[in-house]
Amino acid sequence: MKKIIKAFVILSAITLFSSGAAALQDGPVAMLIEAKGSVFYSPDGRTWKDVNRNKFLFESWRVKTSENGTCMLLNRHTEMLEPVNSNTELEISSKGTRIIAGTAAQYEPAKNLAGYFKRKFADIQKFTGVNRYGKTYGKVTLATAKDITLSDDYPEMVWENAGTKYDYQLTVGKKVFQIPGSKRDIIRFKLTDMEPGSFKYSVQVLFDDEIIYAPQKNNTLKWLSNDEKSVLNKEKLDIVKIAPDNGFLMGSFLDEKGLKVAAMDQYKRFLSDNPDADEIRPFLIKVLNELELGKAEKAEMEKLHSK
Repeated sequence: MKKIIKAFVILSAITLFSSGAAALQDGPVAMLIEAKGSVFYSPDGRTWKDVNRNKFLFESWRVKTSENGTCMLLNRHTEMLEPVNSNTELEISSKGTRIIAGTAAQYEPAKNLAGYFKRKFADIQKFTGVNRYGKTYGKVTLATAKDITLSDDYPEMVWENAGTKYDYQLTVGKKVFQIPGSKRDIIRFKLTDMEPGSFKYSVQVLFDDEIIYAPQKNNTLKWLSNDEKSVLNKEKLDIVKIAPDNGFLMGSFLDEKGLKVAAMDQYKRFLSDNPDADEIRPFLIKVLNELELGKAEKAEMEKLHSK
């Protein structure tokens, strides 16, 4: 159970997104994860819908399970991890779930996480507004992530393609990498032969082998050591034990650790498998924003607000 609590600490870095006036003000109370068998939720206690993926739950919503159904709730107000047994119906509350039918399972405390949870919830809301875009792409400029973490397991850098006729030069510390142009919207490049540590990095834009754009300031890249990788992998296993093959939770964990590119890939895979999971889309939007992938961010924002 200690590993579950530790994983909840990791999951508490997850920022929650909501819809509707009241929800936007207060945010979700809990997140339902690890639904197995027949699990249902209802905003009003009358109309029930199947749960087939992670689901954010708000004040007074209800959850019920059939004879073969179980799940877990992460409650950000009570700071509890709450298992839900089969043949159970309960009401979600910021003061703790209320059992309507069935039996209560033993909860596990997650300690002092509420304040951090609320701050992270506030963080995501700035990425869900409609009027965020006034960028123009007339002249050649290039923005890259201000701070990024990479490793032997996650070695890829990304940046927005300035145009098919341009090549790039990536400088990391004293290392210089040449990257050819591409027709893809996002340039991806795997770093090799890196030593652990923190480095200043920058990406220059080239045309006909001449640098036509170089940033005024360098950004920061951290390359994980073997010890740091070992700690990371142990924490990843905690997530896998709670929710195997869950791209959303793994993406949230990687995002919290600064592995933004890996987090982006996890979120994209999750949304590809769950295209209607628009409550998850702000998490991808946040990472795209931090990676300075403005066009991709705008495209995801339009998807979010088109439904």
